[in-house]
Amino acid sequence: MKKESRIFFSKFFIVVYLLAFLFAIYVFFAISCAIGIVDGNSMSPTLNNGDVFIYTKESQIHRLNVVAIRSKDTGETIVKRIIGLPNEQVCIRDGYIYINGLQLSDVVTVYTDPGVCGANYILGPNEYFVIGDNRGVSVDSRAFGAVTSMEILGVLMGDH
Repeated sequence: MKKESRIFFSKFFIVVYLLAFLFAIYVFFAISCAIGIVDGNSMSPTLNNGDVFIYTKESQIHRLNVVAIRSKDTGETIVKRIIGLPNEQVCIRDGYIYINGLQLSDVVTVYTDPGVCGANYILGPNEYFVIGDNRGVSVDSRAFGAVTSMEILGVLMGDH
């Protein structure tokens, strides 16, 4: 009977440790990550309507990151790409993006509508300029201006 009880308790503790581990993973993701669903085609072909994405809440923001943003107008979560960083000057001229007067070579899409960036758009110390990958249909910083770090919910996980 002793051997059977040791086997039982060994199995019991393995199950308890496994459940504790799974619970810790769940808590980690619940605190540091969130899940969303793409609504619309503004990020095509990178992300398409109905795609599910995960974003990390406590991430450093870098140029060309794809981020989840809380829309000022609707309160919905939208997804865009970071183009301009705080205190930078953004301009769209002759179809190309310029940051502080230098052409952004990582983005080769030609822009037909510069929006607010026809002239130099200067970002504040806590502002970011965001653009959708599907430039022709995206409503982004060219239309609604810069977003603040408080509006950015997090950086999408994965290579976008």
